[in-house]
Amino acid sequence: AFHASEAGMVEVAIENWCKAGESSSDRVANIEAIGHYENALAELQRLPHGQERDEKELSILLAMGVPLIATTGYASHRVENNFRRAEDLCLQLGDAENLFSVRRALWNFFLDKPDYNTGGELANILLESAKLANDAEETMLAYRAVQSVCLYTGDLEGSQKAGEAGLILANDP
Repeated sequence: AFHASEAGMVEVAIENWCKAGESSSDRVANIEAIGHYENALAELQRLPHGQERDEKELSILLAMGVPLIATTGYASHRVENNFRRAEDLCLQLGDAENLFSVRRALWNFFLDKPDYNTGGELANILLESAKLANDAEETMLAYRAVQSVCLYTGDLEGSQKAGEAGLILANDP
C-alpha cells in the first residue's frame, strides 16, 4: 500500500490500504486498522469527485467505525465525525441499506455523550425508518434505542412500552 501510494498508483493504494485495514481489524489491531483506513481516505482525496469516490469513502468510513469505537469509545468526537460523514454520504447516495446502522451508531454516540434530546430524536427516526422498511430486526433495535433513552431520562412508562413492543416482535415467529 505504501509503495503504491508513493508511486502515485492511487486506486491500487486505496485497495491495499483497505485490505491492510481489514486484516488489522480482523486481528483486533484496531489502532493499526484506523491508520490504514485513514491512509486510504487520504489517497481517496486524490481522486476526482463523484459517485464512485463517495461510495468508496462510505465503505471506508463504515469499515473504520468499529475500530474507532473500540479504541476511542462511542462518545468520542472521532466516532461522531466518522458517522456524521457516513450519514451525509448515505443520504447523498440514497443508500438506505447502510443508513440505519450509521444512524444507530450516531444514536449510541449521543446516548453515551450524553445528549438525550438528540439521542431521542435519532431513536425516533430509527423507529420510523425501520417500520417504513418493514424490517423486524431493525424495528426491535429501534425500540431498544427508544427504550434506552426513555430509561435514561426517567420515563419509566415509555421505557416499558418500548421494551414490550420490541419483545413482541422478538417473540413473533
